[in-house]
Amino acid sequence: MADCLLYLVGAASEYGDGARILAGLTRYLIAETGIEDAIECSYRSDPDGCPTRYERVDTSAALDVSVGHAAAILGYHRRRLGVSGRLHLLGWSLGGVILFEAATRLVAMDRAWHGSFGAIVTLGSPLNGCDADGVEEIGAVAAGDAGRELIRRAADPGHRARVADAAKTLTASGARVVTLGAAEDVVVTPEDSIVARSAEERARWTFRSRPRLGSDLMEQHLGHGAILHDPAAWRIVRAVIRGEPTP
Repeated sequence: MADCLLYLVGAASEYGDGARILAGLTRYLIAETGIEDAIECSYRSDPDGCPTRYERVDTSAALDVSVGHAAAILGYHRRRLGVSGRLHLLGWSLGGVILFEAATRLVAMDRAWHGSFGAIVTLGSPLNGCDADGVEEIGAVAAGDAGRELIRRAADPGHRARVADAAKTLTASGARVVTLGAAEDVVVTPEDSIVARSAEERARWTFRSRPRLGSDLMEQHLGHGAILHDPAAWRIVRAVIRGEPTP
C-alpha cells in the first residue's frame, strides 16, 4: 500500500516554509516509517486540485476558503496514489486546522474516503478556536479573516463539541487522530489545541517543549513552535503513522 505524508504550516507562512520549518521532523519520519513521499500542502490549488504556490496573504483567507483548497489537494493526491493509497496528514498551528477540517469534510461528504487516511496529527493547532479574551482584532492582526474566525470559535460553546464529533467521525473512518499541544505555548494553549476523550489523554498529549537557543521570537518568548523540535512529540507522530501504540 502506497503512503504519502502531506504537511502544512500556519499563518503568515508562504510556500516552501513548511519544508524548512518541518525539515527535521519530516526527515525523521521518512527514515523511521518508510514513507517515501513527504509533500507540502498549500492554501491554494488549481482547478484540478494540484497544489500551487501560496503567499502569506493566502493564509489570512476565510477558513472555509483554505479548507476548500486543501480538500481539493487531498483529492488530487488520493487520485495520484490510487484506491490502495493512504494519506497521512501533519499540520502545525493554522495548518493543522485546515488539514483536520478538510479531511472531516471529505469523509462526511463521501464514504469512498473511508480508509483513505492513516494518521492525522496536529501540533499546536487551534482546533477549538484561539482564546484571546474574545478580542477579534488580535486574531485579525495575527491571521486576518482566519484569525477572526478562530477567536469567534473559542467564544462559541458549541464549537468544541463539534470538533470532538469531527474527531470521532475521522476515527470511525479508519484514521488515527492525535492532537498535540505544548504547555508553554501561550499563542495556542493546550486547551485550544488538544481534542481529548479524558483528562488522562489530555495530559499525555501535552508536552513540556523547550524553545531552542537562537529560535525566533515566537518560539523563544511565546513557546509557539517549540513542539516541532521535541523528540517526545516526534516519537508520538512516528507511532501514529506506524499504527503502533503511542509511547
